[in-house]
Amino acid sequence: MIAVSLTSAVDSLDWRCAAIVAMLASVVCVHVVVNALLGRLIIAGPPAWPRLGCIDGLRGYLAICVLVHHFVIWTFLKAGSGWSPPPSNMFNNLGQAAVVVFFMITGALFYAKIIDRDSRFSWAQLYVSRIFRIVPLYWLVTTAVIAIVAFKSGGFPGDPGRNLLAIMKWLTFQGMPNLAGVQGSGRFVAYAPWTLAYEWLFYFSLPLLALVCGAARSLSMPTFAAPLVIATVGTIVSPIAFGGWRLSFVLPFALGMLAIELTRRPQVAGLLRMPAWAWIGVASLGLAMTQFPTAFESTPQIILFVFFLTVAAGNTYFGILSHPTSLVLGDASYSIYLLHGLVLSLFMGELLGPASGRPDTFIWVALPVLATVVCTVSIFTYHRLEAPAIASGKRFARGIQQATSLRPFAFKRAAGPARRSGQL
Repeated sequence: MIAVSLTSAVDSLDWRCAAIVAMLASVVCVHVVVNALLGRLIIAGPPAWPRLGCIDGLRGYLAICVLVHHFVIWTFLKAGSGWSPPPSNMFNNLGQAAVVVFFMITGALFYAKIIDRDSRFSWAQLYVSRIFRIVPLYWLVTTAVIAIVAFKSGGFPGDPGRNLLAIMKWLTFQGMPNLAGVQGSGRFVAYAPWTLAYEWLFYFSLPLLALVCGAARSLSMPTFAAPLVIATVGTIVSPIAFGGWRLSFVLPFALGMLAIELTRRPQVAGLLRMPAWAWIGVASLGLAMTQFPTAFESTPQIILFVFFLTVAAGNTYFGILSHPTSLVLGDASYSIYLLHGLVLSLFMGELLGPASGRPDTFIWVALPVLATVVCTVSIFTYHRLEAPAIASGKRFARGIQQATSLRPFAFKRAAGPARRSGQL
C-alpha cells in the first residue's frame, strides 16, 4: 500500500523533483541501515586513526552522488535515450562535481605526504601501498564483468588475441573496450573506473612534484608557490585535451594541494570551521552544480574549491561529516564507487528488460533500495577485501623498506608529524 502511494506521488512530479526526493530518501535509508548495523555490532565502527579534516566523512556521500548520477542516466537509457549526460545541470554534476572533489582529495592527501616526508619515507612503500589499495577490488570487479560478458556472449566468441588484449586493457586501467563483441561492456561498471587512470597519472607525477617542492624550498620561496603555480597552469590548459587525456583535471589536483597549504594555517582553519562557512560551502556547492552544464571546467572547479576548503579544514557541516555513519561510508566509498555500476546494470539492464519508451515511474522508488544494497554490500567488501589488502600492502611495503636503504628524494623536514587520512 505504501509503495502504491509513493508511486502515485512520484508519478505526479517532474522527473527532477522525483529524483531529488528519491536521492534524499536514499541517504536516509542508507543512514538507517548503517546505524542499525553499527548498533547491533554487525559491522565495526570507524577506526580512531588520525584523519585529515572531515574528508573521510565526505567520501561516502560523493560516491553516492556518483551512484545517483548513473541511476539517472540509466533511467533515460531505459526510456530510449543513449548513454549520455542527464538533461539537467544538477544531475549531470552530481557525478562530475563528485569526481572533481575526489581529485581534490587525492591532491590534498598525497601533497601532504610529499611535504611531510622525512628520512624514513620510501617511494617503493608509497607505490606498493597504492597497488594493494586500488588493484584488488578493481580486479574483482573486472573479473565480474568478464564473467557477465562470457555468460551473455556464450563463452567469449571471437578472436582470442583480440579478447585477451581487451581484457589486459581493462586490468591495466587503459580503458574499458568492448569484450567479446558485447557492445557497451563498460556500462556494466557505469564506466566509472575511467577516473582511476587519472589517479595513477597523478601518483606517477609525485616524484616530479617532490623535486619542484624541494627546488621552491631551496630558493626560499613560499611553501604555497608550487601548488599555486600548478593551479594557475591548470586553469590555463583546462580546455585542452592531449592524447586522449583531459588537462582540465590538472586544476582539481592542484587545488587539493593548495587546500593543504591554506588549512595548515591555524587562523585560516579556525575561520573555515565556523558554522557560517558551512553555509558558504553549501552555497558554493549549489552554485557549481546548478549554474554550469559541466563541472569539468575551471570556473566551477574553483567554486567547488571553496566547499572543499571548508571540509579539509575540519568543518563538520553541523556534525554530519563527523558522524560515525559518515565515516563508515567514507571507508567504503571506493567499494561504493566501483560496485554500484554492477548493481545498476543488473537491475536496470537485466531485470527491467528492454527500453519502454518512457521513464518507468517505479524506477525512482527503486533508487533508495538500490543505494542501500550497494552501500551495505560495499561496507562488507571494505572489511573483507579492501582492509585486509591495505594491511597486506603495509606489511609488504615495510618489508621492502627494511630490505633497502636507498630512498630517492628523501630529506628531513623540520615540521611536525604528518597528518594522515584513514583511506591512504
